[in-house]
Formats: sequence, structure tokens, C-alpha cells
Amino acid sequence: MPLSSVAASAVNSQRGRSAEWVFTCDGNRITRLTNTAWKSGRKRAGLPDVRIHDLRHTFARRLRSVDVSQEDIAELLGHRYGTVTQHYSKAAIERLFSCLDKLADDDGNSAEMVLLRKAG
Repeated sequence: MPLSSVAASAVNSQRGRSAEWVFTCDGNRITRLTNTAWKSGRKRAGLPDVRIHDLRHTFARRLRSVDVSQEDIAELLGHRYGTVTQHYSKAAIERLFSCLDKLADDDGNSAEMVLLRKAG
């Protein structure tokens, strides 16, 4: 599994606590995040409404914002189908406006850009 240097550092900081597992609790491997532990961690981080699944969306969007290809994002997220990846890595609004700026004519004039949101 490819890891960023920050993620690799987090994993390496846990090595040696168990002969077999990287992340443990009371010497036992962690097989799932408990709701209590997740709620406690979110509270300490000041993110009380963040869901575990939100982290995948953030990861995909951050990859897309630095021009990682959809194919590579799909691979990193473990997706078989590109449509799932597209759902996770929707373009940031700033990026969309930047794309629209490319339509400006040679004098720098472009149509007014307006963000429309669906009511409801």
C-alpha cells in the first residue's frame, strides 16, 4: 500500500508495540473503529461532525486538486469503476472557475461567472 511520508511516519511510530500488528489497543489488533473512539478523536480534533467516510472524499478531492489523474485516484481509493471515483473527487469550485477563466478572449474579457445552486 503506498503511503505518503506523513502516513508512513504515523505507521512507523506505532511499530514495535506489537510483534505482529501495527495498530493495537490493549495488545489486540484493531479490526474496526469503535464509535466511542471515533467520537472522542473527532472531539479532540475539533471536528465533531466529520464521518469516517468524509475522509475518503477529502482525500480524493485533495488528490484531484493537485492534478492526480482519475485513474491514479481510483487506484489509491481501491475503486474498480471510474464512476465511483468521480463521485468522490468532484472538482472544487475554485478549480471550476479557473477552468472557466480559460475561456476568456485575447483581451481578457470573459462572460460573468455565476455559481447556481439547486434550491432545497
